[in-house]
Amino acid sequence: MIILGIICIIFITLLLIPFHINLKLERKKDHDNIQIKFLFVKGYINFKIDIPFIDITEKNNNFFIKIFNKKKNKKKEKLISIENIIEKAYEYKKYSYILIKVHTYFTQRIKIKKIVWKTKLGLEDAAITGMLTGTLWSIKSNILFFITNNYKTKEIKLDVTPYFNENVFEIYFNCIIRFKMVYIIVAGLKGLIAKIERR
Repeated sequence: MIILGIICIIFITLLLIPFHINLKLERKKDHDNIQIKFLFVKGYINFKIDIPFIDITEKNNNFFIKIFNKKKNKKKEKLISIENIIEKAYEYKKYSYILIKVHTYFTQRIKIKKIVWKTKLGLEDAAITGMLTGTLWSIKSNILFFITNNYKTKEIKLDVTPYFNENVFEIYFNCIIRFKMVYIIVAGLKGLIAKIERR
């Protein structure tokens, strides 16, 4: 009975302890890296997931998402049709009410501790480089406006560096999100209740 009580206390403690998710994306020349790290107890307990890098390619007049997976110095490629992804998205559109319910719950509880989003952009045509730089700044500003109006934020750094008369495209993105495990369980229950109520 005592052991069961101890297990319950540990379980409840784990549910209530804040943990962090660190999403890092880096693209620099031929080096591509996407990593998700989960940090518990101020980082003393952590594990990470390396995600294969994604690119977009065209084949037989159709667009595909190309997934690169590096294992033991071997590079494997997998193609996923964008058309199939869109079809799946329409299939799941009927569950949008669940996503709205979950999103509303999370926005009140998630805290974004840090966002660093740096982009280096350049083309041989200086005029097009200037235009793309302005467009990218506009996109980042709109995303920033959405985030700051929907989530609690602490540190945000955005930057777009133009490179004229040379082809450059580099990205560095680092985001740290803080929330509690109990929020995921409650959000799941809210989604389940919303689905039952629709029946």
